[in-house]
Amino acid sequence: GHSGRALGRYPGEGGQGRGHALAKYPQRFDAREAEKVCDFLQSRLELETTELMSVAVRHPMLLGRTVDAIAQKLDFLQSRLNLDGAELKRIVLKQPSALSYSIDNNLAPTIDWLKANFSLTEAELKTLVLRFPNVLSYSIDANLAPTTDWLKSNLSLSDSELKSLVLRLPSVLGCSVDANLAPTIDWLKVNLSLSDSELKSLVLRLPSVLGCSVDANLAPTID
Repeated sequence: GHSGRALGRYPGEGGQGRGHALAKYPQRFDAREAEKVCDFLQSRLELETTELMSVAVRHPMLLGRTVDAIAQKLDFLQSRLNLDGAELKRIVLKQPSALSYSIDNNLAPTIDWLKANFSLTEAELKTLVLRFPNVLSYSIDANLAPTTDWLKSNLSLSDSELKSLVLRLPSVLGCSVDANLAPTIDWLKVNLSLSDSELKSLVLRLPSVLGCSVDANLAPTID
């Protein structure tokens, strides 16, 4: 799993208050406002009732926001990433907490950083975020930059190789260096007797080896 990421997340992200029905929330939020938010999300994103429930249960804080604030985030993501309605819905269902982040302090800088750091086209940027919406929740300084720097230096990747790796396995940006990447790389080198260049070739050919938990995924295959 991707342990060790929680610390770098933005305030308001995390596991608070996971209830089982909207009925649990009115004592924490104004019930009428929460209902307006639900109605708005349901109509704007064409959510099924079960999908709305899933969003509310996974990120109950959303029910305490205003409709205007949520609409601003949806408008920003849709225009900035050139998303159609179904694509916007997909991002919200996978990462509802994105609608609580500040556009100026979180969403815009993260999206700009991804585009600049990996020299992405607008289409590549959109694909990356659609495949791994969690990336919107990571802090640049605490997560994205250190992970990227580590991959680049430890695998001796060129800019274009790094870009290729990230586009093929966007979730690598969510891996903790200490808990995931370093142990996986060490395990591969030792157990497969790989030189640095062989290791790099393997990772570029099969990026998913980096997304594995060593114990659960890799070890049994080799035995």
